[in-house]
Amino acid sequence: VVAIQIWVKAGSADETPDVAGAAHGHEHMLFKGTTHRPVGAIAAEIESSGGNINAFTTADHTVYYIVLASRHFSTGLEILTDAIQNSTFDPNELDKELQVVMEEWKRGEDSPTTRAATELFEIAFKQHPYGRPVIGYRETVEALNRDRVVHFYKRWYHPNNMTLVIVGDVDQEAARQEVLRFFSHKPETTLPVRPRPPEPAQTELRLSVIGMAVEEFYFYLGFPLPPAEHEDSFALDLLSFIVGGGESSPLVQKLQAEQELVNWITASAYTPADSGLFIVAAALEQEKLQPALEQSLTMLFQYKHTLVSQTELDRARTNLASDFVYRRETVQGQARQLGYFLTVFSDPDYEQRYLSGIAAVTAQDIQRVARQYINATTANTVILGKTEGATLPTTEDVAQLCQRIDQPPTQNSSPASN
Repeated sequence: VVAIQIWVKAGSADETPDVAGAAHGHEHMLFKGTTHRPVGAIAAEIESSGGNINAFTTADHTVYYIVLASRHFSTGLEILTDAIQNSTFDPNELDKELQVVMEEWKRGEDSPTTRAATELFEIAFKQHPYGRPVIGYRETVEALNRDRVVHFYKRWYHPNNMTLVIVGDVDQEAARQEVLRFFSHKPETTLPVRPRPPEPAQTELRLSVIGMAVEEFYFYLGFPLPPAEHEDSFALDLLSFIVGGGESSPLVQKLQAEQELVNWITASAYTPADSGLFIVAAALEQEKLQPALEQSLTMLFQYKHTLVSQTELDRARTNLASDFVYRRETVQGQARQLGYFLTVFSDPDYEQRYLSGIAAVTAQDIQRVARQYINATTANTVILGKTEGATLPTTEDVAQLCQRIDQPPTQNSSPASN
């Protein structure tokens, strides 16, 4: 088996506001016919080779990938490079695919978690394009046409803005020669400046309440973080796992298992190429919103004042390291990891840097990053549910709550985790 992936270093954050959703539109269009293959031919060829072909878009990159039997490697590589370099963007197919994208958008509007997460990013990123959803907005998707899509393609889809990853049962030198055959005739192109204004420092708590006719209530908390390359990313990953990254984490054990305040709760550190977010998300009953929010913030803020135990730190380290092991189980997992490392860090061996980084983190480092990044003045809060007739906290209520609970523990307090 062989996995072939092309990572284009252009995502939704590289769009201008008027074409929000263009990067995701390319994901739908690049397999819809080329100058050498009519509509439907790509899927037919891949399926006849026993493989599968797909793509995904993020804020920072768009990825196109194939997994197929290694004896069909040359065919797979030729198809993928043909799609990347020679797509025709047929207007009729574009109209059809934009209808598909609009159906995706509508499903997102009907999903409470998608709505809440989208709103969280919108209030957290006022200037930076991370505040825009990857899929775009209804009006911008409906306004996309062939000229706008092709313009975005011509700006970013150049070999020197791509990473090609091949993992599997192939001869290295033979594969390299095949790559040169398909790409060596393409000259390097000067890439445009990325339209990414920096996000101003947040100085006050932000709250957004969304009314939606759903069975549960949801709250999302987000605190601004530095980008993936920042030295604090190792400690922040560990902090997020310790707080709410597993079944034995304090948020899950106390709020979900013991106190039954939430139906589910999780914590994660989102650290992309630019500034990210420390996110806590939960689903719960409306009458439990106030105590659950208070308990979540209390448990989160206590890491600023109390050192984590060595046991909890070691458990988090082991779990984060094991993620790399699991990704090696498949060729596509290995390719995706390498593609990410090369695209974001320009380092195929970033795994070793990461493992060394988390190994060096101490309990004092965890406390330091908690103090630096988990603060009331940088908190972004989204509450979603049936708001009609419900008594919900205001921005001032949440700010006062944070101020009240963000205090050092008493002398007899126990450690944050054990």
